[in-house]
Amino acid sequence: MNADLILIARSIHDGLRFRPDVQAVAVKGSKIVALGSRQEVGKLQGPQTQLLHRPRALLMPAFCDSHIHLYDWALAQQRLDLRAVSSLEELKHTVEHAVRQLAQDQWLLGQGWNETQWPQPRLPARADLDPVSGERPVVLWRSDLHLAVANSAALRRAGIYRNTEDPPHGVIDRAPDGEPTGVVRERAIDLLRAAIPPPASPVAARAVEKAARRLHAMGVLTVHDARLMDGGEGPRALAAYRRLAQLGQLPLRIWAMLSPQQLEHASEQRWVSGAGDESLHIGHLKLFADGSQGARTAWMLEPYLDSGDHGLPLMEPAELATWVRRAAAQGIAPAIHAIGDRAVRTVIRLLANVLPPSARAALNAPPRIEHLQNVRPADVQALSRLGAVASMQPIHLVDDMAMMARSVGERARFAYPFADLLRAGVPLAFGSDAPVADPDPLRGLQAALTRQTPAGEPQAGWYPEQRITLEQALAAYTSGPARACGLEHHQGRIAPGCLADLVLIGPDLRTLPADQILHARVEAAILGGRPLFDLGSDGQ
Repeated sequence: MNADLILIARSIHDGLRFRPDVQAVAVKGSKIVALGSRQEVGKLQGPQTQLLHRPRALLMPAFCDSHIHLYDWALAQQRLDLRAVSSLEELKHTVEHAVRQLAQDQWLLGQGWNETQWPQPRLPARADLDPVSGERPVVLWRSDLHLAVANSAALRRAGIYRNTEDPPHGVIDRAPDGEPTGVVRERAIDLLRAAIPPPASPVAARAVEKAARRLHAMGVLTVHDARLMDGGEGPRALAAYRRLAQLGQLPLRIWAMLSPQQLEHASEQRWVSGAGDESLHIGHLKLFADGSQGARTAWMLEPYLDSGDHGLPLMEPAELATWVRRAAAQGIAPAIHAIGDRAVRTVIRLLANVLPPSARAALNAPPRIEHLQNVRPADVQALSRLGAVASMQPIHLVDDMAMMARSVGERARFAYPFADLLRAGVPLAFGSDAPVADPDPLRGLQAALTRQTPAGEPQAGWYPEQRITLEQALAAYTSGPARACGLEHHQGRIAPGCLADLVLIGPDLRTLPADQILHARVEAAILGGRPLFDLGSDGQ
């Protein structure tokens, strides 16, 4: 048997660990068929075998983003990007300029602003937006997507007035006179989403395909697509993915999570976690235990230092338990968003009670907890006994350091405890949470290794005892996500029989200081044995 493709690199990470005993990998069709020394693998080289030799590069399984809002990130590429806005005045000027480019009656949608990074860190309000937006409806999401600000035109279209009651698990901020300020939090954002016209299906599909090409350049070939809170985009997202798959134009492997609104349809279709094919799988049921730290809606054991409250649950534990039981009865595993330490503790205990070992074993994928930003030591051990996967986003800690110092003070030592979780045997699956954060996994890697900003702050690292190694972090981006889907024997590994989803990164990350990882680049990406791009030799 001759291989279709042979890859030779300076070093190889097989998804679990670095392999100094391996220099080459052979691919036949869409699968890996052999790995070993150059001499051993070279025996499979034939006249038609393609050879990729990168003597300075690292060969590894392709990155998986285990928590991305792919559909929303794809559409966000068409929205107003506010990540670089450095003040409220700049936000207003940006909106004023963008509104001038709109057609009559067109909505202006933007996202990414973060008031904690402004000289005067106060939330914008409709009183700030109205003078620069007129009658064009404007909705601007904060960077964490758990809070948004709207102008008066958008509030009217969404039916948000003085007498509008807060929806369950949502907050409409109000001025002293009772009028909405324009700021809405958590499930109150759903009122605005419901009023925004959705994109046409072909437009959405093209946006997804274009976004996938951007991910290729980052070495991301698999994603776990997490549902947003209202779940309304779930059917539209799945329709876009299926449309591309039917046309043979889906350039990613997608594990598509479901919202509660889709569970009845899933039952009718007899969907279970893992149903589908190699390009598109039905994933977990996505549920929400609480909100976000930035919006002060993450559910905490102790009050926030700067607000005095504890955050809030977005689903009461009894409601969560009902959804988990119903989904498990249909063969669908739960994935529960939990950021605050009280939410994390509640979810761990709930899963232990609602899904005993026999029920967990009957599912095709393990339960998982999304984010786990604040985890007390006792809960780390409880999570280890549970066998659930910790789906975490290292890039968030870069943005959260200053905010957490103000909001929880010394309790920030319980944040992002990567090392403690690994020592306890808890599987990690890393992602980005895009569009909340940049999906480039090299940024996440550098954050996990250094616990510093790209500028090198703080010098010793933020709670440096929780730093992990490059070998561990790469596993959390490859075999960890595959394990989170019950696919660890098929994806995320360089092993015979596994899918040949591979990337070459140069220079070899092991040759770079941890704070220089962002200087590397993805030189080649291979999806199912098919090179998506190859930037050429790195100096052989």
